Amino acid sequence: MPQTQAAVQQEEPTASFANKPVVLADNGHGTKVKLWNNKTEEGRDFPTVSIERSYKPKGSEEYRTDRVSLTADDLLAVARGLEKAHDAIVEKNLPQKSQAR
Repeated sequence: MPQTQAAVQQEEPTASFANKPVVLADNGHGTKVKLWNNKTEEGRDFPTVSIERSYKPKGSEEYRTDRVSLTADDLLAVARGLEKAHDAIVEKNLPQKSQAR
C-alpha cells in the first residue's frame, strides 16, 4: 500500500509561479479547496489537493492561513470522514432545532 503524504503548511507553495492551482471550491468565508498539478523530479505528474482556511486570530491584525495538502490516496478517506462528521453534527443538532420551533 503506498504511503500517503499529508503536510500542514502555513505559507503558499513558492516552488514556481508556473504552478498555479485550480480553485475547486471557495465558500467566500476563508475556506478553499485547490488542485495543484505538481511534477516529480522525474517529470511525472503528481497532483495534490490543498484544503485551506484563512482567518484573523482574535487580537491580531493579520490573517493566517492553515493548509493541509493531500494526495489522491488521501482524498476518498478524508471525504468519507468529513461526510460522517457532518452527519453526526447534523444529527446531534436535530433535536435542538425541532424544539426551537
